[in-house]
Amino acid sequence: MIRPNIFAGDELDRVGGERKDPAWVAAQFKAGDTRVLPLWRNANFVVQPVSDSAEGGGDQAPTLLLLDVATARKLAPDADMILLGVTRQGETRFALDISHLAAPLDDIGIAEAKTGDLRDLASVLPHAESAMLAQARALTQWHASHKFCAKCGSQTESREGGHVRVCLNADCATSHFPRTDPAVIMLVTNGDRCLLAHRAGNAQPMYSTLAGFVEPAESLEEAVAREVLEEVGLRVHDVRYQSSQPWPFPAQLMLGFRAETKDESFRLQEDEISDARWFTRDELRRVLAAEETGEPVLFDGAEVRMARSISIARRLVVEWIDEG
Repeated sequence: MIRPNIFAGDELDRVGGERKDPAWVAAQFKAGDTRVLPLWRNANFVVQPVSDSAEGGGDQAPTLLLLDVATARKLAPDADMILLGVTRQGETRFALDISHLAAPLDDIGIAEAKTGDLRDLASVLPHAESAMLAQARALTQWHASHKFCAKCGSQTESREGGHVRVCLNADCATSHFPRTDPAVIMLVTNGDRCLLAHRAGNAQPMYSTLAGFVEPAESLEEAVAREVLEEVGLRVHDVRYQSSQPWPFPAQLMLGFRAETKDESFRLQEDEISDARWFTRDELRRVLAAEETGEPVLFDGAEVRMARSISIARRLVVEWIDEG
């Protein structure tokens, strides 16, 4: 079994059958153990308790901010709550967009509550909680951008616990479903070296794998080969699937691959890639070790850092390093 990446591994039962029953969904709002995850302008909420130990020890690990239904409705009386699923303990979870509030922390009124970007929170929250927040973020962003029918322009309405939006024009009545954009992300290798690239416009010295969106009528393997050829001019073979990762920024599904090339010299698509380099395993081990000390690692005078630890790009590279 492939180990799930961060943002995958959601332990909620998404109750695909029950959420089609409006009466069942309505009943969940009356259950005493139902809780709501608020989101605000692409930020999530956590509670960050401060240690009261006499010896100090710093802040404790954050926990998710969960609101009861009554409190959530006060924050956004007219907003639709989005059904996320039911926990293993039988407790229902909803998401609620409160982006209309100017000062949400004041309105929530919990001293230890804080907002944070999901990419940062994912490194400190339990895996399943990060996955639940990813689902909440993806769905709230989809609702915010699909209030009107793409077919006729009429208003749409949330149905099935927020997993469908239906056009209110009776002559149209089109059902719209949350979209996911497939993107391939690939580690290109040449013998005992791998290629990492620096994205144009990225102010950080991060070198990572190549990636790109899948185009219409294109297989995943074809997308890998096309993107590598376009971005660095290399022809690849032996394209192999590794693992995948939901990436709700805003709605990607990253499909991870390895690909081998016989080519050594590359040419850059300069509007996409500002630099690319071949790295050995030992060189990348130095980069990883430097993260612990904070000391920069330079190659030909250029600092090199790795992709975020939560990303599938990092996993593709680390798995390759561990093979040698």
